[in-house]
Amino acid sequence: MDNFGKAAILGGCMMIAACGGGDGSAPATRLNFTVQGSVVEGEAADIEITVGSERFNTNADSNGVYSLELSLDEALTGKIVTASAKTSSNSQLHYVSVMGEAGALDAAAGSDNILTPDENSSVNISAVSTAISAQLKSANNGDISDQTALESAAKMIDSEVVFAVATSIILAMEYPDDPDLRLPSEVTDTYAFAGDLAISAAHGVNARSTNPDLWDNTQAAIAGDSNLVLSQPIQNADDVADIYYFTTPETSFSGIFNGSRLVLNPGGDGTMSAKLDESAFNWSLGKSGVSFEGLALISNDAYPWDRDLGKSVHEQTITRINNLRWLSRERLSDVLLLDIESYTHYPDGEYPDTSPVVSLTTGTALKSGSRVTATKILRLGVDYSVPRSATAGVVSSPVDGTGASLEVYASKISFSGSPGQGGTASVTVESYNGDGTLITSEENASWMIAADGSLQISYANGDSANLVFLSENQEIASVNLKTTQNAGVFTRNSFLLLKEEPSWTMLSAPGIYRYPFSFFEPLNHFWFEVNDNGTALTVSTYDIDESGTLEDSEYSVMPGLWLINGGGNMLIRRYRYNFGGFCMPTIWDPADNDECVLYHEREWNLHQISSDDGYWIHHYHRFFYDWQRENMSDPTVSGHIFSFGSIDNRPQYKTNMRPVKVPPNLLP
Repeated sequence: MDNFGKAAILGGCMMIAACGGGDGSAPATRLNFTVQGSVVEGEAADIEITVGSERFNTNADSNGVYSLELSLDEALTGKIVTASAKTSSNSQLHYVSVMGEAGALDAAAGSDNILTPDENSSVNISAVSTAISAQLKSANNGDISDQTALESAAKMIDSEVVFAVATSIILAMEYPDDPDLRLPSEVTDTYAFAGDLAISAAHGVNARSTNPDLWDNTQAAIAGDSNLVLSQPIQNADDVADIYYFTTPETSFSGIFNGSRLVLNPGGDGTMSAKLDESAFNWSLGKSGVSFEGLALISNDAYPWDRDLGKSVHEQTITRINNLRWLSRERLSDVLLLDIESYTHYPDGEYPDTSPVVSLTTGTALKSGSRVTATKILRLGVDYSVPRSATAGVVSSPVDGTGASLEVYASKISFSGSPGQGGTASVTVESYNGDGTLITSEENASWMIAADGSLQISYANGDSANLVFLSENQEIASVNLKTTQNAGVFTRNSFLLLKEEPSWTMLSAPGIYRYPFSFFEPLNHFWFEVNDNGTALTVSTYDIDESGTLEDSEYSVMPGLWLINGGGNMLIRRYRYNFGGFCMPTIWDPADNDECVLYHEREWNLHQISSDDGYWIHHYHRFFYDWQRENMSDPTVSGHIFSFGSIDNRPQYKTNMRPVKVPPNLLP
């Protein structure tokens, strides 16, 4: 019997009182299906499946295979089914799998009432499912209770962290006596390990550095295990056809395809737009997943100095995607595993292409069902900071010899026109003078709501920007941005920020502001200390030798000053000795001939404060050559010497403690 027929009979019994009984009352309706899967690398495990307050138990056989019949009251239809596996032989093994809503699983089980891995891969309880389940719990701030919470949390999964944590877990279980690979003593079991990103990040860094080949081989083994990776969903190719928006997680923001758009059309063709390039291709779904023909993108573009040739050489990294499979598949988002190969191409022909290097990468992708129409987000007559693809800004009257430049990644915009349709927008054009003074002017742009609900903006410089909204947050709206600029197409993720917060004050500003934790560089931090006495401290740490500890030489401690300017923005400055290190001046604006002069200035225009103490800002970077004045073509030039700047959107997270301790001998 197909699922439609099953649902129809169930629905009919609920509506007709005589169905199944002669006393005029409907019988209790139950969900009856069997979960059949395996505990991957967890032979003879004890299995417990929970559905609300109900618990069901069984044991896996010597091969890890288990089968457990569930009989559930209809009141549990909307409850989440979660499985856990433990073994008496290894108290550290605790695998978890969040399977989904009971009603959906019952329907997926089909007419035979047996839910198998082909119908829902989460019935396999493994290191991968454990890493995913831990992230779901973290994103939800607690256990997943219903399908809405599951779908919301699934969008926040960091695929790269899932792959790394699963690899660490497998190595820890296989090498319990190896000090570089075993489970750290700070955690009791694998599920606790997966839920503590600081501990699992440190383990991963150490495991990769001490056993790089073993790490790579373990990830290859995961990719080759059909119990861990889903190659062909039970649905047909049309169910795979969709638009996939690759997210940019906070904890591993360097993913190769972060911000990309992958379009799989039902006819077997498609396009992928990425940060530097766009590629058309053909695709097909088979037993090995989605296979691509012709999908190749420029993933890096640079001009490094070639000592042998005595000149800069144009180098491009070309990345081909050969295959796509799934680590997890949900209605609104997927965790993808991609087989890729990369090589170096020299467009000007100095060298032949290098041999391709085959590797694995991952991506969390939100599907078209996650899109939010712009009419739910956009307000007219208010001020926004709107993300843009990199746009060259103007530096007027630059000092000779500086090569001064400006990159613009966000513009202040106010929209007017017809709600839900389109109109004009007033764009504040921000540029710099040669001394770093901000210059503003206004220009018009046009906007419209596209047929798919996205926001389309046409700028005066010819840029055409398409913003797809991927969250319903009207104040800090997550967007996937695709820009057609000159002959190129560029995509990235960012946020559209509504300007609501008032100006900074001397009372609200002091505190410590940090960037998000980096899973793959857990000892690398960057933060700002804004003190109530007007002093500031900028600190960065970098575990250069990947030793797992920070030495004094791996700290950079930069004193400075801060103030609130006439526009209500906070400015944080750093200073340097002439041709020397960082220093603390005696006044905010030192004289040109002082020994300690301006090096860098940040300006924070506050737009929003989120519940997690995120301070969302329209952000200005300004670097200066004041400390190298004598190297200018005219050393007598007066005033500040602007060298480089950027304007963008970003969050800073306020805290009351430093991310890591700073040795007292390094403090000013």
